[in-house]
Amino acid sequence: MGLAPSCMDEIRQIVRLQSGYEFNVEYFRHHREAISYRWTSGSPEFGDLFLPALEKLLGPSRRPKDPLLDWHRDIARSVQAMYEEAF
Repeated sequence: MGLAPSCMDEIRQIVRLQSGYEFNVEYFRHHREAISYRWTSGSPEFGDLFLPALEKLLGPSRRPKDPLLDWHRDIARSVQAMYEEAF
């Protein structure tokens, strides 16, 4: 990806690396309540898997027709860097 991983502090709050990795469940709802899920035209559609705390940490979620901003690319690069670190 060519961008610097500028969101690592935020990503480290979501994913903890120990002897493996662990998600901070304070940001997610899938373990607390049922999430709507269905297949439409061969693609899965599901409700939000995360709580408002994740949007507070990373900013509002991007909807399919929203433009892709540098902030979204920064998040993606930081997630990639976290994956590489864990791997």
